[in-house]
Amino acid sequence: MPIEGLALSDADAMDACYGYVSIVRCVTFCVHRDVTIERTIDGSREWQCRYERVDWLATGIGRSTAAARFERMRLFLDSLAPKLEAGERASSKSGERRCGDGERLARRPGG
Repeated sequence: MPIEGLALSDADAMDACYGYVSIVRCVTFCVHRDVTIERTIDGSREWQCRYERVDWLATGIGRSTAAARFERMRLFLDSLAPKLEAGERASSKSGERRCGDGERLARRPGG
């Protein structure tokens, strides 16, 4: 396959498997199925574990870019747990219900 084809293949794989686009896809899928925010984050982590290795990508630049995206994605997911816990503490003090305190994510009207 020509280098252009390999680069395109890597770009498509990275959008589907590495970084924020893959997290948004997971969240969209979970919201559509009324999955809790905690389970959504767990699902994102499970997805991430499947693609921790980048050696299956075809080009060196693809592998290095995917590795950087993977690390950013890991840091992002790691930052969500304390925010959820803080939201739970705040909602229990104020009586408010927020995403992250076990309630299911709401769908948009018509969604």
